[in-house]
Amino acid sequence: KPNTIYGNQMGFNANVTFQNNYYININGGYSTHVHDYYEPRVEGRFYYNPQNIWYNFNLTTDNRKPLSFYFHFGRTDYPDTDLYKNYGDAEATLRLGQRVQLNYALSFNYTSNGIGYVDHNDANDSINFAKRNVKTLENILSSSFVMNNKTSFNFRVRHYWSRAKNELFYLLQQDGRLIHDPSFSENKDQNYNAFTIDMIFRWNFAPGSELALAWKNAALADHDIVTNNYLTNLKDTWLNQSNSVSLKVLYYIDYNNLKRKM
Repeated sequence: KPNTIYGNQMGFNANVTFQNNYYININGGYSTHVHDYYEPRVEGRFYYNPQNIWYNFNLTTDNRKPLSFYFHFGRTDYPDTDLYKNYGDAEATLRLGQRVQLNYALSFNYTSNGIGYVDHNDANDSINFAKRNVKTLENILSSSFVMNNKTSFNFRVRHYWSRAKNELFYLLQQDGRLIHDPSFSENKDQNYNAFTIDMIFRWNFAPGSELALAWKNAALADHDIVTNNYLTNLKDTWLNQSNSVSLKVLYYIDYNNLKRKM
């Protein structure tokens, strides 16, 4: 039923560019309650997500300068509940001449008293939700080096850390609302880390043709015990690593030129 109403939203968006090339964007809006058909993970069921109000503020400095910055902060409030979300990003870009660029990005997302799916039984008639605090932090450091008009080198390091501590468990009703379920006692807390490294060398050896040599390192950790210390999480992530090396060659053949030579 593709015409089933999911929800209704209205909002605003305003942009300002100053003479010094600084850019500001402010946006926000209001969402009515939503019949969320995705969160229950069971076909035909939905969660009655309450109304909410959100707003965002974005600032970008002059990106023509060797050093530029980007900032973003947003918040979502749910007036009928004690749920709220704070989220944001910060990014710095440094250009060293015409060949080297360095970039660092930090993003965070904090959900207080959030409601979300945790489990359902095999018969799909018992779906459990939980109230929890979810904290997510992501750091990305990347760089690029252009050797000449044919070769370049890219490097990227990323650490993603997300943790969810469940406080109360609920049972989803047929009308999409929740009732407290004190009988649910499984540990559904989550502490997830992902640390990745990507290094890629590219060589455009002919028009439309490319050779790409890549090394990728991935270290993942997923536990049901929440650890709040950042350095401890970063250290534990390295216990489970995988490495891969790949070589890709694309060669462009101009059929018309080839046909003329034949």
